[in-house]
Amino acid sequence: MSKVKFLLREPAAYVPKEKALVISDLHLGIELELKRRGVRIPPLREKLESRVKELARRASAKRLIILGDLKHEIGSSKLVEREIVSFVENVSELVDVTLVQGNHDGKIKEILTGTGIRIFGSGGFKKREFGFFHGHAWPSPELLSCDWLLMGHVHPTIEIVDEFGMRFKEQVWVKSRLIKGKLVKKYSLEEDRKLGRLNLIILPSFNTLLGGANVLKREELLSFGPLFKNGVVDLEKMEIYGLDGVPIFFEK
Repeated sequence: MSKVKFLLREPAAYVPKEKALVISDLHLGIELELKRRGVRIPPLREKLESRVKELARRASAKRLIILGDLKHEIGSSKLVEREIVSFVENVSELVDVTLVQGNHDGKIKEILTGTGIRIFGSGGFKKREFGFFHGHAWPSPELLSCDWLLMGHVHPTIEIVDEFGMRFKEQVWVKSRLIKGKLVKKYSLEEDRKLGRLNLIILPSFNTLLGGANVLKREELLSFGPLFKNGVVDLEKMEIYGLDGVPIFFEK
């Protein structure tokens, strides 16, 4: 059995050992920002909530892990806060919900007080051989003993140009590894400190309205958190997969 499964044609993963559905970057409330830019779309909460519930049922998940950026704006209106609470309360009727704080999740603990959701800081948390964090900050030291690390934040995409010069973006999955030697230096670890395999999986954003890094352009990745900025992600071993699971190859 695969340790981490990509759900076919969906920006979501499933960890069978934990019976956990894993998603990232919902950015609830983004429609308000779009409205200020002159783009009007209906509220997204119910649509995203329905998708999460359907995926949880399909995977027979008992737990939902959100890898940060549940909300969009760092500050938020009362309307958006009510939508966030409704999302968590409604999804919690089906699965236990755990959230890792992302860089957009300001005041999220205050907003979700009384909902029963479990919230971890930006360094993430470890569960057996799996580590879960957002990616805008360094992972907690305890995650360095994990074999599998799952993160969001990057919103990975590839840009495709057709024969007419039209450009469009496709969401993708990214698999790589963290470079152990650089982690030993960063965390001031003993040379004989036992580390995990540190396989890294970067999830596509669950909200498809978001932009993100074109992973075919390495320079775009450098602005997406300290792991990339400090060369900790092994870009030479980076693997890219479409949401249909098909590997994507490109000339280096």
